[in-house]
Amino acid sequence: MGFALVISPIYIAEISPPKSRGFLTSLPEICISIGMMLGIVSSRSFDWTVVSGISAVPSLALAIGFLKMSESPRWLVMQGSLEEAIRKLYYSFRTQKRKLNFVFEISWLLLPRPKKLQ
Repeated sequence: MGFALVISPIYIAEISPPKSRGFLTSLPEICISIGMMLGIVSSRSFDWTVVSGISAVPSLALAIGFLKMSESPRWLVMQGSLEEAIRKLYYSFRTQKRKLNFVFEISWLLLPRPKKLQ
């Protein structure tokens, strides 16, 4: 669960358009806060075993969703799979402008790195 909560905002930031990136990356944190509040409220009404069992449902849903996530276009470019990254971009962004902006963002990964001074 902890690993998925760390990875999901990074993944969302990589595939979301710049205008909605801030909102979408903060959404998991908002959901966590709401879940904590609901846990506190429900613990006053139910036994602790029921509350623990209910809390397993979102964890399982997150784990299943994490296993179904595909590689991000940025990671594919870093691995040298530019064609597959472009294919994923085609399905991720609807307009050509968004696709080009994203390609521009990740193009620096393709540039050769300067050698360190000795």
